[in-house]
This record gives sequence, structure tokens and C-alpha cells, in this order.
Amino acid sequence: MNVPQCASDTRGRAGTYSPPSHTYFALTLTDALAFAQGDRPRRVRPAAGLASLTVSEHAVANLAVDGLTNPAIAEHLVISRATVKTHLSHMYAKLGVKNRTELTHMSRAVKPIERQETALER
Repeated sequence: MNVPQCASDTRGRAGTYSPPSHTYFALTLTDALAFAQGDRPRRVRPAAGLASLTVSEHAVANLAVDGLTNPAIAEHLVISRATVKTHLSHMYAKLGVKNRTELTHMSRAVKPIERQETALER
């Protein structure tokens, strides 16, 4: 058997190769094809209301309510301005508001858009 050579393995012996000891999840060919073609279980999320917002939409909403501009939100979350606009338009539709002002009023009335710190805001 022709084994690739490297400077050292994980134990430091020169000239030997140790393959990684990872455990891999095996899929049948049918399951792998279905997965590759997008046949995945869908997340169940309400169509409207605060519970319908994604993690990213929550992060954008929290920053918008705090008064940040689209460019500032984009920079803070390291996403494009177009993505910020997309998240805002999706949020407006889901929450039934027309603009940031209504979003802010709604968030104050309900409670600050569940002011949980998301992973995107850290």
C-alpha cells in the first residue's frame, strides 16, 4: 500500500502519516441525492408576527429600532446593504408595518423586539 509521507504525524514521528480519526456520517446514495437536491425538512415557523422572524431578521430589527442606518447595520452585522434592505422588507411584511417608525412603535408597545442578544450581534 502506498501511504503518503509527511514530516510528522500527530505523535511527532518523522516520515509517517496518520489519517485523521474522524467519524463520518454515512448516507445511502438515495438519501445523498435527495439532500443534494434540497429535499430537507423545512423549519416550522409562523407566517406572521414576532415568532415568524428569523435570527437575522431579529438582529436587523433590534439594530433598526436602536436607530442605526442601513449602512451601519450592514457594517455591524458584516452583511451587504442589499441584505439589510431584504431583511427589513421581509420583516415589514411579516409584522404588518410599513416603515421603521411603525416598527419602533410596535416594538415599544409589544416589548423591545424580544431584546435577546443574537449570535449575529455579538
